[in-house]
Amino acid sequence: MSAAQFVRGKDFTASALLYWSKRVESEGKARFLRVVPAGSAPAPAETRSDLVLEVRGLSIRICREFDPKLLVEVIRVLAGSLQ
Repeated sequence: MSAAQFVRGKDFTASALLYWSKRVESEGKARFLRVVPAGSAPAPAETRSDLVLEVRGLSIRICREFDPKLLVEVIRVLAGSLQ
C-alpha cells in the first residue's frame, strides 16, 4: 500500500507520513515492520474483523472488542522482553 493510499481520508498528508517515518527511523527510536497478508484466501466470516500481529514468532490476535489499555500493556511487556 502506498503512503497516498494509506492517508486517504485521514487528517494528514502522505508527505507528512513519509517525513515522520524517516525522522523516527533516523533517530533509531522505532522500527517499522511491513505487514503482508499470509495468503490470498479470505478468512472465515467469524475472524474477518480480527487482526493478528506476528513479531519474532509471537502472535497477538486482536478482535473487534479488544481492550486498548490491555493491548498497550501487552505490547510494553513484549517490547521489553525482545530487547
